[in-house]
Amino acid sequence: MPETVSNRTHDEDRQGEAYAQVAPAPTGYQKKFYIESYGCAMNFADSEIVASILNETGYGATRNYQEADLVLLNTCSIREKAEQTVRQRLHLFRQVKRSRPGMLIGVLGCMAERLKAKLLEEEQLVDMVVGPDAYRGLPGLIEEAETGQKAVNVLLSRDETYADISPVRLDSNGVTAFVSITRGCNNMCSFCVVPFTRGRERSRDAGSVIRECEDLFSQGYREVTLLGQNVDSYYWVDESEAGEVVTFAKLLEKVAGIDPLLRRPMSICRVPDAARRTIQVLYKIVGRGTARLATQRRGGFLKTLGPLGNGFTLPPAVRRGRPAPPVVMVAGGIGVAIFPFLAGALRARGYRPGLLYGARAAHDLVYLSGFRALKVPLGFATEDGSRGTRGYVTRLLEPLLAGPGPKPRLYACGPTPMLAAVGSMAVVSGADCELALESQMPCGLGVCLGCVVPCPGDEDGPIFRKICTEGPVVKAGAVIL
Repeated sequence: MPETVSNRTHDEDRQGEAYAQVAPAPTGYQKKFYIESYGCAMNFADSEIVASILNETGYGATRNYQEADLVLLNTCSIREKAEQTVRQRLHLFRQVKRSRPGMLIGVLGCMAERLKAKLLEEEQLVDMVVGPDAYRGLPGLIEEAETGQKAVNVLLSRDETYADISPVRLDSNGVTAFVSITRGCNNMCSFCVVPFTRGRERSRDAGSVIRECEDLFSQGYREVTLLGQNVDSYYWVDESEAGEVVTFAKLLEKVAGIDPLLRRPMSICRVPDAARRTIQVLYKIVGRGTARLATQRRGGFLKTLGPLGNGFTLPPAVRRGRPAPPVVMVAGGIGVAIFPFLAGALRARGYRPGLLYGARAAHDLVYLSGFRALKVPLGFATEDGSRGTRGYVTRLLEPLLAGPGPKPRLYACGPTPMLAAVGSMAVVSGADCELALESQMPCGLGVCLGCVVPCPGDEDGPIFRKICTEGPVVKAGAVIL
């Protein structure tokens, strides 16, 4: 059964996950800390900030709480189950502390602010209680707790964003990362405690956000999720002479402009010399990546990854003396790039495929001499009527699918609206049809989930499949376009 993925959400399986950093921790730390995180993605991002502060204080991370000198739980006040779990864990750590009296136990985050009195005085489960805005003070609070005093700081701040602290990344896939851009919330919803546990809303310095994202890209990360209780209200004003105002939309633009130059998915246009392992690609300059590709000189080096996913399914070879069943290729715009290679493979099996080619205008129709050299019959449709039929390429397909007779085998590649129309026509007429989707593939390995598309599911809604590993070719009707 094909692997499926759901909409991107914070992974609930990570509740209570013990911190471990991506890169191996340097040796030489005098003490060890253990931290579990509960709640939302912001709490997990905060744990990375806490880890950075503790590293600077001389603490190294461990995943074994029994050997830790400092045990911390980063907590949540929204989720009842998380709060119950935290209490159970605190009782367990308290038992361990009886055999290791020097161990310190602390509670961080939203639950710390809300239940500080119970945790410290009534239940006496912890040595430290630290609110979300007090992590900078952890070194001093640890020193205070080491003397036997109860260490507490749950004061909320109007300006703390930890902008100058470089998080030590949690164990992850090395491709995706969280970057905090706002803290707190001003909405004061009646059902929500966030304004009381995390304080008023404040936005992080845009420059520090960009620097953190640039650092992530230099480490190999290729997707960032910008975090905050209410990210779309992000608003930061540069107090320098420039006086730039950065909204959430502007920040997204800045982050996207870091220019990591992700790989672009390309179709093989032709294989002119299989022995020398050479391929040809046909592309249109539409952005920075393809513009840079156009500047490459012959003999230059390009890092490639592939082949990825699946290709078109070729029909059985035509038996000698038998008529070849009809095969039609349907192309829209630069989607035509995939068909020279397919046409050659079909002709080698005894078929004579035709091409229905649609574009906005005559000057957008490319590689025509190549198709003529392959003896491929051509039919054209342009939106402005400058060549062939005026309108969409589906107008050329309609008569081929009309009536009760046998239908041609269809292969289609082009813009999503065109593929949706061709797929619908094929399903209604009963024609065998495969669609090559033009979805972007940021990683190409099925890790980042940046290329997922919805597919028919059940009463719970659609399922999502990854184009780079389960596509890009799909059967008509097997994807929701």
